[in-house]
Amino acid sequence: MLREVIGIPAMLEQYGEELAELIQASYKLIRKKKGENLTPKTMEECMNNFIEEMSDIFVCSMELLEFDDYGEFKKEFSRDFSIVIADADEYDSVEYNMLMSIISASTDLLNTMNTYAYMIRELKVNIKSIKNDPVKYRVLYDRIKSLTFLLYEIIDIYQVNDNVIDSIIYKQSRMAKRLDEYSVFGTCSE
Repeated sequence: MLREVIGIPAMLEQYGEELAELIQASYKLIRKKKGENLTPKTMEECMNNFIEEMSDIFVCSMELLEFDDYGEFKKEFSRDFSIVIADADEYDSVEYNMLMSIISASTDLLNTMNTYAYMIRELKVNIKSIKNDPVKYRVLYDRIKSLTFLLYEIIDIYQVNDNVIDSIIYKQSRMAKRLDEYSVFGTCSE
């Protein structure tokens, strides 16, 4: 697993980077959907970027919470979500609120990741002390869980589950290749 190769502080920092990219992709999608603040990207490009960033978050979450199997991860972190949409205006409102909730949850989790990465790297706190501290670990776990719930809900709204799964599988295979290179050459290529 990547966390064992690069270490927990670097894994937390990478997660922070991915969260920032998810926030950016969410805002870009909102801009495109609302049409009030123009962007040169097409709707398809915005959606593909959003899906890519969601899958990065899933891969990082699986790494940090030590899940090797996406199916097990999804079983643990998803819930049934169904929404009845009366008309287009209501759909737009629900969609907007979901994206804003994702941004808010990502920001909360980003702050937690930054704090824990700093504690481990600069204050020399061992990750085991965080994992053994039920309050600190619960904060991390709960924030990952609440963001993941929101991501699964938006996946249902956009009906892009297959796209996300394909992206996760691709990213995991690419990561496995990089880890193999690391074990042979001692450095990651990207």
